[in-house]
Amino acid sequence: MPGLLRKLFGKPSKKTAAPVKQEYRPPVPRTDKERSADQNYRKRIMDQVTQLTRNAESAGGALDREKLDDARGQFENMQRMARGMNLQGDAEYQALEQEFLSKADGAQDAIDHKARKDAKVREQKENILKQKGTPLETLIKKVKTLNGGANADADYLTGHADPATSTESTDYEADKKDRLSIAKEKLGKAFSLTAFKEFLKERLKDWHGTISAIAETAATSSGIAGDKKDYGEAAETAEKFIKRGNNKTRLNKEDSVDANGIVGNILSLISGVLHVISLVKAGANWIKAANATEGSQLDAQQRWKNIKGIFHKLVDVFGDINGTLSVFTALVPLLGSCLSLTQGGLAIILNLTDMVDSSVHIEMMRRDRNQIFDRIQKKKAKYENAATKDETAAEAYTLQEERYRSRSGDVNEKRKALLQKVALGNQNGASQIHIVKSDEMRSRNDSRYREAQYGIGERMAVLRNEIAEDRAKEERGERVQPNKMKENKSKLRQMEALELMEEYRELDKSHKKMRKALYHQLEEIGKGTVGLISSGTKLTGEIACMTGAGAVAGAALLGTASTVGIVNGGYSLARGGAAQVYGIARKLTGTADNKETTRNDMAIMMIDRMSEVGNSDIWTQTRGFKNEPELDTVNPKTIVRQGRNVSQLHNVLRRGLDADMPELINAPSKAELRKKIAASFGQE
Repeated sequence: MPGLLRKLFGKPSKKTAAPVKQEYRPPVPRTDKERSADQNYRKRIMDQVTQLTRNAESAGGALDREKLDDARGQFENMQRMARGMNLQGDAEYQALEQEFLSKADGAQDAIDHKARKDAKVREQKENILKQKGTPLETLIKKVKTLNGGANADADYLTGHADPATSTESTDYEADKKDRLSIAKEKLGKAFSLTAFKEFLKERLKDWHGTISAIAETAATSSGIAGDKKDYGEAAETAEKFIKRGNNKTRLNKEDSVDANGIVGNILSLISGVLHVISLVKAGANWIKAANATEGSQLDAQQRWKNIKGIFHKLVDVFGDINGTLSVFTALVPLLGSCLSLTQGGLAIILNLTDMVDSSVHIEMMRRDRNQIFDRIQKKKAKYENAATKDETAAEAYTLQEERYRSRSGDVNEKRKALLQKVALGNQNGASQIHIVKSDEMRSRNDSRYREAQYGIGERMAVLRNEIAEDRAKEERGERVQPNKMKENKSKLRQMEALELMEEYRELDKSHKKMRKALYHQLEEIGKGTVGLISSGTKLTGEIACMTGAGAVAGAALLGTASTVGIVNGGYSLARGGAAQVYGIARKLTGTADNKETTRNDMAIMMIDRMSEVGNSDIWTQTRGFKNEPELDTVNPKTIVRQGRNVSQLHNVLRRGLDADMPELINAPSKAELRKKIAASFGQE
């Protein structure tokens, strides 16, 4: 019957079905025995939650994540049991539950904090171990040999004056000179007899580069003159090709000799000899570095740098040979153009390789620099937090951003301000910082407080020791000077901020160096491409002339190639002249001195950083960096600090500057090492 009804009327809808009325059933009265059992069950739940609270607190103290997770799992079971007994409204149970959650959250924070610290230590330990057996380790060993001993240079701090013998001015504002005053002063010195002697000395010392530049410039000039002659005699050249056919061209008495071509050949020969000497020297230095016994001087990056340098020199020698033998290559049809085309192609390939390398270095420096900036922002947020509030430290990490300045400019302005604060805040005791006099300043952008950055690692170590001693006294119940620990902490954090700003500057200057190198390489690729077009057009014109039928077209192509060559050579000469004028202007206005001051200070900071690493507990006297089992015994704070120092040295010297490590390692003194590191921030 129900089946028949469903067939006739369909299945009844649930939405329209009438709700079933629930009858009220009064609660069943509970006996005394049941109520007593419930009370015992409630008490057991409460006792269990209390015990779990103790377990969570214990897990936080022991930093035992597994024990804390176990306590949380058992607590969830207790919560289900409590819901079964309707204990959510029980005030006593609610208080116990909140206490457990509070203790568990505190334990979780402590365990997470420990995990972050452990991860930080592991990261810096890996950074240290990566540098074992590398040229950087060898360089740090070398710096340690320069610390005290026959090769030590106590005066490697440029412009350093002994505080005991110098008279300090109470006027702490630097007497800045404007560009016009500097130019007048430099011009006055430039025309003195002493300046002329120094000029000669510098020129003689740099004879190789000077002769090379003169030879290459003069050879280019003579080549342009030859191109003009080629254009003027394009028709005659075509006629000679048609008449002689495949016969070799020969010189006779009727042929005129181009004086410019002869001068160009001689200068190309001189340039070639100098390039060969440079090539032999590069090969000898590579062999010397490979056979060094005091430590590794070569790694994959250095070998690749050496290979590129040697290939560049080979291309230069190839071009010099082509220029020197141009008189003879002219006897063989198409040979000169083919050689020029080959040289130009090889040069472009090498410049493209350099461009790719520079792009990689630029990206790495951008990333490293941004990481430093992020650390600055995190430090600022940390010291602005109510739990760890330190107004002095927060202000040290606060940048005054201006719309007309870049981020690098904001950081540099803050760095200068911190130099002054750190210097003025350390004018008492053994750690007194010397403030230089106005006449000791090296350039317009120099600071009278510059010595606040020298040896900053040692000053921070002294402050850390004082803070640790005062903390130990407080724990023993001994009397400590009021606010001394707080003041030392603020001083320490100011120095840490200054050091971080300095690290940002080093990475920023490395980034700018590689960016300029990229621009130069793009320019060389552009010039090389124009040169290839010129050589290719000339080769096409010569081939057309040899066919006979295309003499007119060949002459036009030769003329076009000559014009392109003249324009390309003219651009090179004009740019070289403009660069000379720009360089003189920079020297006269003191801008070149500004750059030298900045580079010297960065080099000094890097040498100090190497000394700090070499004198720390991560270093052994004979083997360099410690092995992993030995590092496990070192204070984690030491590993983190020195790991960051090692990472910064690697990032700047290798990833950023791509410095010639064997050259740095073989520096005979600290003064020479400082000069070489400073020079690494410039273009080669």
